[in-house]
Amino acid sequence: MHELPKIHERPLAVPLPSGKRCNVDSSCNPSGNRYDPVRQPLVGSSLINATTQSRMPGSINIVVSCSNRKRYVPQADLQVQSLTHVPADDRLGEWISRLSRRGGTRIAASNLYQGEHWICVKRISTDAAVVRPVVYVSSAGYGLIQDSSRIKAYSATFSPRLSDSVVPRCVDDWRGYVRAWWAGLGEWRPPGIDGARTLLGLAREHPRTPLIVAASAPYLLAMRKDILDAAKALQSDSLLTLISVGGQGLDSELKRLMLRCDSRLQTVLGGTLASLNTRLVAWLVARKLKEFRRQSLQRAVDRLMANVRTVRRPSRRKMHDSELRAWIQQRLSADERQTHSRLLRMLRDAGRACEQARFRSLVDDVRSGGLGA
Repeated sequence: MHELPKIHERPLAVPLPSGKRCNVDSSCNPSGNRYDPVRQPLVGSSLINATTQSRMPGSINIVVSCSNRKRYVPQADLQVQSLTHVPADDRLGEWISRLSRRGGTRIAASNLYQGEHWICVKRISTDAAVVRPVVYVSSAGYGLIQDSSRIKAYSATFSPRLSDSVVPRCVDDWRGYVRAWWAGLGEWRPPGIDGARTLLGLAREHPRTPLIVAASAPYLLAMRKDILDAAKALQSDSLLTLISVGGQGLDSELKRLMLRCDSRLQTVLGGTLASLNTRLVAWLVARKLKEFRRQSLQRAVDRLMANVRTVRRPSRRKMHDSELRAWIQQRLSADERQTHSRLLRMLRDAGRACEQARFRSLVDDVRSGGLGA
């Protein structure tokens, strides 16, 4: 079996805690101190030791989105962009067929995903104060999996307009397409992967267990029907909480299940906006709350929001893909050694806006000679 090329040498594996902890009640700490789950354990507290872990009551199911950064480079045929010439109606079937093939290296999802977002995911388990988190991943490549599931390296996303988006450029209703893709993945049983394959299945297995889903808007839109079905299957829909800081384009039914908060939380939780959802989850499970129903979590977040400060963000003009490609081409013609990060900084310094993952995809497209749609 051949070794896959490593992207990063530093291992990020963190063992999941086992056992139970004692239940000690306290409210969230509204001191306004910055909590950084990547660089420090807790504000005003220390990590719970192994003895305390053995007395932890109850559990909580937490679903986070996958990470576009992987420890290993995916094979070319396990990158969604390789499906360019497959008809839109046949893409999911072809994708599942490729992932189901024998052979290839499989590793635990918790060791495959990397980046700041995933470091925060790992801290959810290690920093939990009075509950035992069970972490699941909403993956555009595999569907719903546990973080311990062994999977192949792949590249797929529900975010439109990225090079490895599951949505083909010929599709107008991208929301309907990603919902169908998620539903199709839920009907598939990947080799060697057990457990619930949908949020509805998870809710039916654990109807009294709190369920937190933290994801960006495109992922929540892909899971929309599954989320609403899961809310009905739980003993009370107050057991289901959605976290999507700054999520746009969500309808009233999804918003009703969401925690009310915004990007100002970055001033107290730290890190980048891309990791803010999982940072907030890590902060919440580190609180010694009496319960983890949506109303209780909202009260904790309200107290935290009372200590945030307003962030004045620069006003930048959004650009269409065609404009961005022309801009990138011009800069690369002057110096082809420019990196993604340097080019993005130049763009933003010029008063223009583009999300990082989208910009990287466009730079790669220009470098490879793609003309775009």
